[in-house]
Amino acid sequence: MRRITMRKAVQILWIITASAMLLAAGDQEARFQTLGHKLMCRCGCNQILLECNHVGCSYSDKMRDELVAGVNGPDSDDLILQRFVQS
Repeated sequence: MRRITMRKAVQILWIITASAMLLAAGDQEARFQTLGHKLMCRCGCNQILLECNHVGCSYSDKMRDELVAGVNGPDSDDLILQRFVQS
């Protein structure tokens, strides 16, 4: 039976950790897209937040930043959306 060397064990752990981080990043991007398409921009353009095409729209930029912060935090999707409804 072969013994796993410390170097091999570290390599295996690194691969597992990197894979988990990539999967989590993809999940956050999917959440951002899903939630961003459920919100309307507040600038009055009547467009979905992630599709607001007004150059320099201060509303959509701020809302996108808030959405990124929410997605990166521990809150559920419902709680993130509720914050936008209340503000």
